[in-house]
Amino acid sequence: MCNRDHNPETTEPDSPTGTTTPSFPQHLYAKLTDAHCHIQDDRENIHKLTQAWSSGASDNNGESTVEPLLTGKSCLMGVQPSKDLGLLEEGAADSEGTTGSLVDGAASLSVTTSSSCSTSSPIVTVTWNDTDTKGDWNLVSKLAKEHPDRFVPCFGIHPWFTHKYKTLEGATGGAFELRKVAGVKPKAGPGGASPLGTDSPPPSSSLDPSTAESAFSHQHHPHFNHYQKVLSVPASAPENYLQELAKRLPEPRELGPALKELRRQLEAHPDAVLGEIGLDKTARVPEPSIAAPASPDGNNESPKRTTLALTSIQHQVDIVREQLKLAASLKRAVSFHCVQAYGHFHDFLIQEGRKLREIEEDLTYRQQLKEIHATGGAATISPLSPSGIRLRRKTAAKLRREARDLAWEKHVASTLDESSDEKDEEDEEDDDEEDESKTDLSASGLTSTVPTIVPYEPVLPPRLCMHSYGGSIDMLKALLKLDHPPEIFFSFSIVINGRFQEQKLNELIMAVPEDRLLVESDHHSHSHVDGLLVEMVQRISRIRGWTDEETTEKTSRNWHRFVYG
Repeated sequence: MCNRDHNPETTEPDSPTGTTTPSFPQHLYAKLTDAHCHIQDDRENIHKLTQAWSSGASDNNGESTVEPLLTGKSCLMGVQPSKDLGLLEEGAADSEGTTGSLVDGAASLSVTTSSSCSTSSPIVTVTWNDTDTKGDWNLVSKLAKEHPDRFVPCFGIHPWFTHKYKTLEGATGGAFELRKVAGVKPKAGPGGASPLGTDSPPPSSSLDPSTAESAFSHQHHPHFNHYQKVLSVPASAPENYLQELAKRLPEPRELGPALKELRRQLEAHPDAVLGEIGLDKTARVPEPSIAAPASPDGNNESPKRTTLALTSIQHQVDIVREQLKLAASLKRAVSFHCVQAYGHFHDFLIQEGRKLREIEEDLTYRQQLKEIHATGGAATISPLSPSGIRLRRKTAAKLRREARDLAWEKHVASTLDESSDEKDEEDEEDDDEEDESKTDLSASGLTSTVPTIVPYEPVLPPRLCMHSYGGSIDMLKALLKLDHPPEIFFSFSIVINGRFQEQKLNELIMAVPEDRLLVESDHHSHSHVDGLLVEMVQRISRIRGWTDEETTEKTSRNWHRFVYG
């Protein structure tokens, strides 16, 4: 789910891009893998499709009334819990309360951009019915359980919904050091968003929060304090805009119950991916109380307007960090949404990687030092920590030196006549002084002489996919240079990346190592998935000089490694 979709004026006679899909070998469809889609949003059609599968109807049955889905495997991106966790009383709704019927309470969620918008930061129009309030995790879970050979479930809190959650009290990790852009002045883009290339947050409301709290505390809505902390509005907004908006926004939810449910879903599906989560600086908070008139073409989706408010990057990072901890602890892959926040995310990875390196390097050094002393220098020195962090050269050299010294001492001792009782008194005194200066490497000695390490909860997952990657070549290379987890994959879609200038898309696809390249549809209806994936595969084939079969095989192999490790 990205902040852009097809241009409303684009025609779609035979494929979602308005052109007939070129010839594609029939036997390759089953090998196609969709790294990121939301086809559960089109509940009526996914219901018909799964019913056809369950009844044994062939995907390519010409008499079928439902469009086929020939793609072999798809990652279904859940974006929010299926109930208002933290608000409903326990037992108020069962775990499958919103999925008993796939058709009831249709929860379509898609996006379009203004046809007059030609900038890189389009005005976002969100169209949905119930995803915002009912979520989709349970539906994703249901589909994956019924059709594990076709769907991989994915669960996460999308950045568009993070404003509704309170951060955990006492959460470890601390404040994220937000990136600053020297010489760049924050400037409101469409809807108050910062323009492309500006990493500074959008300007705050002219109303001073401290003054507001003292002057209006008696009339503030109960939700105001939360939303004042996590939202920002442009300086041009009315002075009381945020106060009025807080009255219409949903009651803030505790993050803890949502994380508990997220863990439950991930543990119930051993191969599930964490996602869709991420950072988004452009998508504005949807207006919950104003529904646009019904679409003249009979579309059941109800468009809703967006507000002027944007969720702060700091708050989004706080929500992302807690979700990533689950992925790290359960060793799950992550699908990551990133819009105009690549610099922030790269800095986040660097900061968390530095913490991980310091902790793991110290622990690995101590563990290997104990093994060296226990074996008299014969232990094998590993340059990697258990999670794959490479030890610094200085640390590895120190371990090798210690092993050489101990091995030499052992060799010298073996050549001495240990039965001799003649010892030089001065040598004995020197040995005593040396023994006292050495660190006691016994279990009790380590405990008493080594400072206690502050517990660190891992945040970095083993693998992560930048879905519909839209950053720069330099950022792509910077992400690939990271020498700590996660292993980063890059997926591309016609829906988003197809809008890029041809030269930029060519350069991006050429820059991605062939073992990190994925394809995706990023679509909300299964009827478009096959065509979108085929078009992306053929685009990559032309750019990389591969055959369609080679591209399909490579991306399929990469997809399996991304999902399953």
